[in-house]
Amino acid sequence: MRRRITQSFLALFFLTALLLQSCGGGGGSSSNPGGNTSSLSGTAATGAAVANATITIKDAAGVSKSATTGTDGKYTIDVTGMTAPFLVKVDLPGGTALYSVGGAAGVVNIHPFTDLIISTWYEVQGNTVDAAFTDPANNPPPSSTEIQVIAV
Repeated sequence: MRRRITQSFLALFFLTALLLQSCGGGGGSSSNPGGNTSSLSGTAATGAAVANATITIKDAAGVSKSATTGTDGKYTIDVTGMTAPFLVKVDLPGGTALYSVGGAAGVVNIHPFTDLIISTWYEVQGNTVDAAFTDPANNPPPSSTEIQVIAV
């Protein structure tokens, strides 16, 4: 029982940290005031920007879309018609990858800390992020509702 409580606490802690870092910071204004955001955007970095790398997202139904980061590591992917939450992967040189998760359209940054958080969340669930990305229907990311509750 104590172990389950500890695992639940760790999962909540890591998801909260992921949400806080994924908001992207910046000012309080929006370039799309009052409108609905229909894209995921952010920056992929490992200390330096991850330039010209493939970013792939998978939605809750397993639908995927890809884009390439710019020289500054930034990316944008249209998610119109896709179902949140989104698992986001950046392919790094050498065959490795980093992951992140987004509960809705908006800013989702990807870096070693987001990878650690989402990898740990899956580990607590008895899973791996690689398996989840390969088969999201059987290894779903935290739901949008879970992410919203944790962020409160």
